[in-house]
Amino acid sequence: MHFDPGSPYRDQPWNLRARNETPTERLDRNWTSLLQEVRVLQMSVQLLSGYLLVLPFQPRFATLSTPCRVLYYLTMTASLAAVIVFLTPIALHRMLFRTHNLSVVVTATHRLVLLGTCAVGLALTGAAALVVAVGSTSMLIGAMAAIAGGACAGFFWWWLPRHLFRRYGHGPGAPAER
Repeated sequence: MHFDPGSPYRDQPWNLRARNETPTERLDRNWTSLLQEVRVLQMSVQLLSGYLLVLPFQPRFATLSTPCRVLYYLTMTASLAAVIVFLTPIALHRMLFRTHNLSVVVTATHRLVLLGTCAVGLALTGAAALVVAVGSTSMLIGAMAAIAGGACAGFFWWWLPRHLFRRYGHGPGAPAER
């Protein structure tokens, strides 16, 4: 089976038949669901970004090695990129409000959430690597933490959903692959 959860029109016949849901109702439901996801992700990445923003003002920051500083800047960049990506759906909604383009907003937001989740994964992996590298005074051990964190994120955020989709597809009564 092909894994493409971003296709906005694939499930319309099933939604109408099984949920008695019009395309507009489906868009409203999907928009609400996406907003809930964005709220959770946005809050967590804003907290991480806030913590990262204050690190340079801590006395110990001046003693960090150059590789640790580079890791910090890359982590901070990923974290701030995630904040921007997770704020973008709100800007899209405001700019396209009352233009009857909710399908564009929902599709774009779906893709932005995937992109933002990747940025969060990079930021979390970088933050873990930074903490371990500073705590252990070894960039090698920090790199091992980054690899472990990246492997966990890849497993839970990429492999597992694809595996479940291949195993269960759309679920009972859902539309078949097209």
